[in-house]
Amino acid sequence: MTNYEKAIRIAKEDGKVCISYLQRRLCLSYFEAGQIIDRMKADGYISDKRKIGIYYMVDKYANLRVGYTYMFGHSGKKLLFMGQEFGQFIEWKYDTGLDWMLLGYEKHQQLKAYVKKLNSVYLKYPAFWEVDYSWEGFKWFVPDDTDNSVIAFSRLDKEGNEIVAACNFTPVMREKYSFGVAREGTYEVILNTDAVEFGGEGKGTKTKATSKKVGMHGFENSLTVDIPGLSVIFFRYKPKKATKKTADKQ
Repeated sequence: MTNYEKAIRIAKEDGKVCISYLQRRLCLSYFEAGQIIDRMKADGYISDKRKIGIYYMVDKYANLRVGYTYMFGHSGKKLLFMGQEFGQFIEWKYDTGLDWMLLGYEKHQQLKAYVKKLNSVYLKYPAFWEVDYSWEGFKWFVPDDTDNSVIAFSRLDKEGNEIVAACNFTPVMREKYSFGVAREGTYEVILNTDAVEFGGEGKGTKTKATSKKVGMHGFENSLTVDIPGLSVIFFRYKPKKATKKTADKQ
């Protein structure tokens, strides 16, 4: 294992790193440790924002969960390269195995658990894959909110069952974010990438949201939800129950 790889492991264990700490841990000169810090910044492992020379790890795990979930929500077949399910850091090498030792760290365990959950949700709901090559299986709600970096869309199966995805691509919480939806009813949360069990903070709409008869984005109904920073929430549409009066008429 190279000193650079060791430095990444140290930073992951402690959540932060600095030049003097790498000097002591890896027996490096100030210049050598500084070169490693510069490379880690360039590769995106640590943040440029620092406090008294201390650099902090970037939350790449939240970014990965968003990226994976956005891909799984969209049309088309899915592909993860080996090691991506648990957050392999080092580039793949044909003559060495994967860094399975990373599964000894909680963040990697949580990412692996998340990918397993994402796969199970994808398989459970045909809306994600049954109508994969037609606009009948996909509907945009918010394709162009560049100010908030939020997009929303839905997937539908052959029977019209619908899954709505609300995606937030910034680290800023979007509270009471409203967007148009096609149907009136309740939208039940089936997956939130910010769940604590997956390494998130447990923020965002918890269980469900109910549409309102307020037109937005070209639709007659709208939904108001809380979307955590760097997260995606999947909602399963449940039709509005008919009132007794309506049922009697039928």
